[in-house]
Amino acid sequence: MRILRRTYVWRNLAHENVVKLLGITINFGHTISIVSPLMRSAFCYVQDPNVDPRPLILGIANGLHYLHTHEQGPIIHGGIKGANVLVSDDGHARLTDFGSCCFTEVSLGRVIKGDLQGTLDWMAPEHLRVNADKFTMSTTSDVWAFGMTTLELFTGKRPFVHLQSIPDIIDHIVNKELTRPSIGASFFRLTDEWLSKISELY
Repeated sequence: MRILRRTYVWRNLAHENVVKLLGITINFGHTISIVSPLMRSAFCYVQDPNVDPRPLILGIANGLHYLHTHEQGPIIHGGIKGANVLVSDDGHARLTDFGSCCFTEVSLGRVIKGDLQGTLDWMAPEHLRVNADKFTMSTTSDVWAFGMTTLELFTGKRPFVHLQSIPDIIDHIVNKELTRPSIGASFFRLTDEWLSKISELY
């Protein structure tokens, strides 16, 4: 079960940039629910144009480094995006939603493969190329998603908001085309230096 996979990985994680798992419950109906502290998402948090997203971005990077260098072997989150990063009352980023996560072959003796899943705008190119009906989750795809999340938190919008069709978005991702969002969308926060850093993650 997906929820068992989530709790198996999540229960042993202990880091300031990872949301603490409090437990599971069946008190909300007939389905099993995961219980964690209540926080707002990073995407909602940066809608305030006065918010500086850089501390959040650093926190996400620290959280990913913790997962990717875990003592039991690298853990791949598989779903990095603004909605899956929560913000504590004191403004610290916390990674959450480990529904797509997996251990790599180092820790489980195998690489977990699966049908294409995730959110299009944050998917790495290798997940979207022709005949890529199966893919191997990797730390590299997490890094790509981190780059897209960085762009998202600077602009307060999804990465390819200027594109209207799914084929256009896929084409931009596969061909690694990154265009500067409009000034209005970036709230003046996305500098050329940061755009260059994001481009390096492509």
